[in-house]
Amino acid sequence: IAFPMSREVAPVDCCAAAVKILSHPGMAKLLAQKGHDTGSCWEIGKTKVFLRYYTVEALTQLMDFFHTKARTCQRVIRGLLQRRRFIRIVEQAKGRHEAERHEAERQ
Repeated sequence: IAFPMSREVAPVDCCAAAVKILSHPGMAKLLAQKGHDTGSCWEIGKTKVFLRYYTVEALTQLMDFFHTKARTCQRVIRGLLQRRRFIRIVEQAKGRHEAERHEAERQ
């Protein structure tokens, strides 16, 4: 499998970025668990990075792992925001109810 490098970024920067991603400790750990050598997982051409099939699988596993973590963070933050919104709505309703009660007592 080959992925074209962006033309907007200098090829040297793309190669460095590809090597940085593929050399990540998590990637090395995943590949080592499967018995693959990290040195032969990819080759960098003039305009593309060529990945072996097991490297793509390992990247997919890492992506799924981080996607799950991101969803968890989003779920927690959305829950927090909704709880705050609910408390604000309840307090506004209590305020209106008390104002109506005071108005009824005056009459």
